[in-house]
Amino acid sequence: MVFSYDEYEEDIYEDYNELIEEEKISRREALARNFYDYDMLAKKSETDKAIIFVIFSEIAVSHVKNSTYF
Repeated sequence: MVFSYDEYEEDIYEDYNELIEEEKISRREALARNFYDYDMLAKKSETDKAIIFVIFSEIAVSHVKNSTYF
């Protein structure tokens, strides 16, 4: 089954937000756990890998933008 960028994005963000809200863990921990879960999907093809890594990069950048370090 082939997934589009939008489908991957929806699934990843849904899982990410669920970890934060239901498991009460930090955004960084949620990102790490979610990345681990999607690692096998990223190995299906180079296209899937690129899509998944771009989405995780967007989430990581949002951490920096919302950080009080800058």
